[in-house]
This record gives sequence, structure tokens and C-alpha cells, in this order.
Amino acid sequence: MEAPQDLAMSDGTLYVSHFGGLSLLAPADGTLRKTIARSDFNVFDIAIAGRTLCIYADDRVRGLDAITGRERWSADLGKHPDLSQLGGGALAVSSDTMVCAVDASTGAVRWRLHDTGATSTPVIADGVVYVGTERRGLLALSAAAPT
Repeated sequence: MEAPQDLAMSDGTLYVSHFGGLSLLAPADGTLRKTIARSDFNVFDIAIAGRTLCIYADDRVRGLDAITGRERWSADLGKHPDLSQLGGGALAVSSDTMVCAVDASTGAVRWRLHDTGATSTPVIADGVVYVGTERRGLLALSAAAPT
């Protein structure tokens, strides 16, 4: 596989973003299950939320069907976002402009906190989203909605 970028695991499948697309592998032996070619853009960050493969590519966060690769939605959520599975079918996104929770199946923003200058990938534990930011330091936000 040429230049693997990011990895995600869900339901016994390893998802690998790389130059030219995404590959779905059997984690036990590396058997290729499927390749989702993406010649129109390069994939940089990925996360799985429910049956949606969420990717960051060409300044957009996109929700793809995790099996077929068909695009369900696309959203501008800031430059160079980091993606994490939030739970409950949602995705936590931190970018240069905001921290937000996105419904993975529709792309609808559930909540957002603007002007954070996020500098880290969101980490989720016990219903709390932790993210490092340039402007506000270390934040601990309720996964349900920030307080």
C-alpha cells in the first residue's frame, strides 16, 4: 500500500487512507476486502461513526457509506480538522475555527464552539470531549452539548 495516512477500525474491518483512496482490510491477515478509489481528492483523516466512514479531504469533511464508499454528505468544518468517533452515531471535529459534534449519518452539526484554534485531535471519555486549543487552553466539553 502506497503511503498510508490514517487508520480506523470498526466491526472487524481496518480502514486505511492512502494516496489514491481508502482500503478496507481484514486486520488478522491484511487481506484486502475492498478499495474505494478516490482519484478526485486525497484522504487525510478518517473516523468511523456508526455505518458512516467520515473523512477529511480537500478542505471538506465527508460522510461516506462505510461499505460502498458512496458519499452521503459533505461539510466545511474548518481547515485541517481532526476527527474522532464521539459515540451515539456522532463525530467530534476539531479545526482551526471550531470544535463541534456532527451527526455522522446526515452531516448536521449538533453543537459547535467557535473561535477555539484547536491544536489536538479530540479525545472522548465518559461523555466528555477533551481538546487542546490555541486560544482557550485545554477544553473539557460535554459530548451532549458544551456548557
